[in-house]
Order: sequence, then structure tokens, then C-alpha cells
Amino acid sequence: MKISIRTLFLSMALVGGAMLFTSCDNDDDYKIIPATSVDQAHGNYEGVIMVNNEFQDSITVSVNSVSNTVSLSNLPVAPIVKALVGEELADSVMKTVEAPALSLNYTGTLYENIVQLQLDAQQVDFNMTVEDAEKQVTVFVNNGGEVLYDSMQKILNMGITVDSVKVDGELAENFKTIQYIFYQTKRK
Repeated sequence: MKISIRTLFLSMALVGGAMLFTSCDNDDDYKIIPATSVDQAHGNYEGVIMVNNEFQDSITVSVNSVSNTVSLSNLPVAPIVKALVGEELADSVMKTVEAPALSLNYTGTLYENIVQLQLDAQQVDFNMTVEDAEKQVTVFVNNGGEVLYDSMQKILNMGITVDSVKVDGELAENFKTIQYIFYQTKRK
């Protein structure tokens, strides 16, 4: 029996068409519920952080819809310390630093399945010891940080920028902006 190209093509088209109409019996196991409220972003998230396009440690982010805050139990300040004291002193100075908590107020907006949280400006302080001298550092997180929560994927992405720093009340000259980007997934 000789099979022509036309017959082969038609049989493959029929098999392919039949597969398109075949239903899977488990495709309804995970119902996707789009966001109906900004409050759906409420919860704890775990993931990684990028600082100036370099991956850093893992970190936990909390969104509290009652107080309208996004919180970090400890802001990673190593990039800030490195920018202030230089790479050669950064390791020894970091041993004297206790990373501060950061809490940012937000205003929420809902777009279909995406919750957007616009973050307010905030400042946070920490102390460091540089060559036996205690220094107080004030970090300014600029206005315009943003959180996007995808309710269908349960993924939270957050971006904040440290645009200026004061050391002992004096604005640090030549400080370059540090951008933090958080890639998080919701804990169950």
C-alpha cells in the first residue's frame, strides 16, 4: 500500500484536531480566583532580593492590609555600608551593624488580578562603627516605591530605592542610588 503525502497530511490533521477537543479530567482542580480586593495582598512572602542588579540573600516581606504597611524585619544594609566606607572596610564594619526593620505605608489600587501598592517615603536609622568611631546612619527610601501582587500566581514583586543617606546628620556626598528589587512568593 502506497501512502501519499496528501493522505499522510490529512491523517495527521485529523489526529491533531482530535487532540484539540480532548479534555483533561484534572484541569479544574486548581480554580483561579482573580483579586476582588486590595486586601488579598495581605500575608507573608518569601523570596530573594536583588540590589543594583545583583542577587543577594533571601528575605521575608510582610503585607498588612489592616495597617496598610509593607514591612521588612531587616533591611539589607550591606550595600549601603559598602557605598559609604568602601569595599576594604565593609566586612569589618558590617560586624558592628544590626540591620534595621523597615515599615512603609501604602495606598492600594486593584487592576483585574493585579494589586498595586504605592509606597510612601520613609527613613530608617542604624548605627555602625568605623575605625572605633560610632556613626549614626539615616537611610532615605524615596517616595514612589511600588509593590505588585499577582493574585492568580501569588507572586509579589517590590521595588524601593535608597536615594540618599546621612551620616551623623551630614548628607553623604557622592552617594549613588541603590535600588532594591524583591521577588517573593506567598507563604501558605
